Amino acid sequence: MEKTVQQQREAIASLCEKYGVACLDLFGSATEPDRFDPARSDVDFVVEFVQLTPSDAFRRFMGLKTELEQLLKRPVDLLMMRSIRNPYLRQAIERQRVRIYERKRVEIQVVWAAATAHLPSLLMEVQTMLSHVGDQESL
Repeated sequence: MEKTVQQQREAIASLCEKYGVACLDLFGSATEPDRFDPARSDVDFVVEFVQLTPSDAFRRFMGLKTELEQLLKRPVDLLMMRSIRNPYLRQAIERQRVRIYERKRVEIQVVWAAATAHLPSLLMEVQTMLSHVGDQESL
């Protein structure tokens, strides 16, 4: 992986959080040090956003691209996987991609914990009700 990208992972993660990125992958010459030319190479990323609406797609995409270029001090090609129609390009990206950032699933875990916190007491109530139903049937 290209050295500058590796050194800036925390700053890249902050940008991803700022722009609502689900995951960001590096691909192309920056994934292979022997092919990457620090004087001429750009850095290629493929991005997937969380809940991307048409009204904010352009702002988030261009904001992330611009700030990545400023951070890495070089041109950035940023692609959205869902917009890639060329199957050969898609396959090449799939073979080369290196995950740089992935949004944590903390929100899901928090919601699940809140939703299931009361389940043990509900289970006891249901068992109690079922035992009373069994008592009534024997009468």
